[in-house]
Amino acid sequence: MVDSKVRVMSSDEFAAIDTIVLAFAADPMARWSWPGQTQFLRALPRLSRAFGGEAFAAGSAYCVGDYVGVALWLPPGIEPDEERLGEVFQSTVEPSRLESISAIVGEMAKYHPQEPHWYLPLIGVDPMHQGRGHGDTLMTFALERCDRDRVPAYLESSNPRNMSLPATRLRTARGNSGRIVTSDCADAAPDSVVIGSRGDRSVAAERLPDEVESAFADDVCRRRAVA
Repeated sequence: MVDSKVRVMSSDEFAAIDTIVLAFAADPMARWSWPGQTQFLRALPRLSRAFGGEAFAAGSAYCVGDYVGVALWLPPGIEPDEERLGEVFQSTVEPSRLESISAIVGEMAKYHPQEPHWYLPLIGVDPMHQGRGHGDTLMTFALERCDRDRVPAYLESSNPRNMSLPATRLRTARGNSGRIVTSDCADAAPDSVVIGSRGDRSVAAERLPDEVESAFADDVCRRRAVA
């Protein structure tokens, strides 16, 4: 039986990053960005540290059990390392995809809260242990702190399956009010980028630019035709 107690990680623990990599192995946007196995496995650890690594020093990197689930939260005033993120994308993503990724990141940035807030760049559960409530345990642990401090929380998700928390815990912008990356190709991925917020206001969002949607649809359909 897996220990469901949440603990705070005090250092960049390799096992925690490994869990994030495993959890994102089938993430639509991550695998569109890095479709090759080796490409993905080399990029994700670097991306994870640049995106959420500051959580370790801030005392807001949490795990459940023996790293079966991990959440890297950034407290108010601490942001992802934009310079390192840029370096990761430039050195690991195929040039033909960089423009689309830049457009997506730019659109997401428009809706990032300006007031002090907690930001969740990364949360993941080992696929062997998914569906057992570990993600919910990690979210509850962190959101209780947000509630105590009366500070809003914010996240984005490129995988709609991850946005199943009760509405009383996390408001999400979906459908016509959410940013949805669509495709005419059946089962194409990534299929959406969903915004979530918790606090005094919800996050309004708009559709991504048509050229970004088309880039995803054309690429995925082309890869499926070849397969």
